[in-house]
Amino acid sequence: MSLGLAMDGAPDTTGADARRPSAAAAQPRGNRLVFHIGGLCLGIAIPLLGIIGGAQWSYAARERQEVEAGAIARARDVAAAV
Repeated sequence: MSLGLAMDGAPDTTGADARRPSAAAAQPRGNRLVFHIGGLCLGIAIPLLGIIGGAQWSYAARERQEVEAGAIARARDVAAAV
């Protein structure tokens, strides 16, 4: 059974704990990963939302033109009937 000390009394650095980064060393890397993944998601989501918004804007403009054309045609029919 090892007490975590080498033969000369120094702390044993060959165990699994020596290979594991400390919490302070792991934290900045985790934050960087979160920022990179967040940036990637924003980089994908913002253009995608722009494309979807543009498509909806175009669809709404076409629908408006069709409704206006139908209303004008009905108004002409009513005017001709009177």
